[in-house]
Amino acid sequence: MICENKVGAVNWTIGKLLNVVLLVIVLVLIIYGITTGGLKPLIDSLEVKFDEVQILLGFKEALYSGCYKTKIVDLGGGEEFLVSLGIVGRDAVLEICRDGVCSINESEIGAYRIVKGVVEKFDDGEWSVCGLVFGDRLSSVKFNWEMYHKGVDVLENAGVKDLYNRGFTRQFILYGDGDVYAIWQNGYWRVTGGGKISNAENWVKEGENWVLKDWCGKIIKKVKNYYSGTDDDEAIDVFAEEVRRGYDDKVYWQETIPTKPDVEYISGFGHGEIIGTLVGDIGWFFDKLDDDEEVEKLKLEFKKRKKMYLNEARLSDDDVKRLGDAIKGKKINVTGKEFEVGAEGTREFPIVSFSGDEKFGLRHSFNAKMNSDFIPGVKLRYFPVNLVKWGESAWSDVGNEEYYRLYERNFKEVYEATLISQFLREKCK
Repeated sequence: MICENKVGAVNWTIGKLLNVVLLVIVLVLIIYGITTGGLKPLIDSLEVKFDEVQILLGFKEALYSGCYKTKIVDLGGGEEFLVSLGIVGRDAVLEICRDGVCSINESEIGAYRIVKGVVEKFDDGEWSVCGLVFGDRLSSVKFNWEMYHKGVDVLENAGVKDLYNRGFTRQFILYGDGDVYAIWQNGYWRVTGGGKISNAENWVKEGENWVLKDWCGKIIKKVKNYYSGTDDDEAIDVFAEEVRRGYDDKVYWQETIPTKPDVEYISGFGHGEIIGTLVGDIGWFFDKLDDDEEVEKLKLEFKKRKKMYLNEARLSDDDVKRLGDAIKGKKINVTGKEFEVGAEGTREFPIVSFSGDEKFGLRHSFNAKMNSDFIPGVKLRYFPVNLVKWGESAWSDVGNEEYYRLYERNFKEVYEATLISQFLREKCK
């Protein structure tokens, strides 16, 4: 017992000694931090958080008037927020009121507020809902936008747009007089009921259908989408099934010259020739797809033409060399990261690559958008390419085309509105 008590006493003495030593070390660090100012950011941050709590709970004397104002630069993350907006002044004010309204005003930011979870902007003498914000991660949205525009700048300065226009194939069009279309171009099919769909118009995919909107966003026309994709047999089968419903439609076919959304062109008159001129008269009628053998013959005839269409549009070795030489040695800087520009061969059209820590590229696209559905009435910066990223073994589309094609003025407006919306939602809970 005596031995056990002695051991306990020794342990208690050593533990107490260690506590004293640690306490001395902590006191030294605190004294050092106070004398050097190293603890000031932490203290300031705690003061700001304490103030924010008091504002929301109503403990601040200033709240007798119903609202409390504080400079944004004094709030946690406030200075970083102002820098992200490119604002150098320090006069921006956040006003928090007991009635639940929280607003930014009295600054070059403009006037914004959040009311019952809805962000509004004061513009043209009235408050309106600030609904246009980016839904994805803001850092990646900004990166993709800058990558696309700097990449397109390289291509436009290199003067190679004619090569990209040459990469458009002809269109192969099937038409049923019940207003059913099947249109193929550059390997992609659209089978629709109720009309054609043009990339140069403001068509929007909504569910299984396409709708055409005017510049105010009002729906003008709806087109039912039966099939979209790259499977030739499936597209033709779907078309044949639709034109056979009820009373068989008369079927026509035609091929156009290569079509580019941003260039006027002359297409054939009418709907083309009767389908029998392509597949023969195996069934009962020369002008209908009324027999399965005719459908199979159509698939074979299209397969021959598809090969020809793709070969016509493929760049020659001299074209590929010209593209490579035009961009050789170029570099771009995207959000502080440097990328080397190159061209990587594919079977149809080279991908212009941007190699750095990661690898991105611009891939030729016949259906690159020209009009924005995100902001009605706004044109997008058009060049026939989409933004892609290299994965482990293949290229894949990256980013939101509606975002990265926006012109700088439109992008900046939505980008700033997104930052402000996020800040208000964080500070005005």
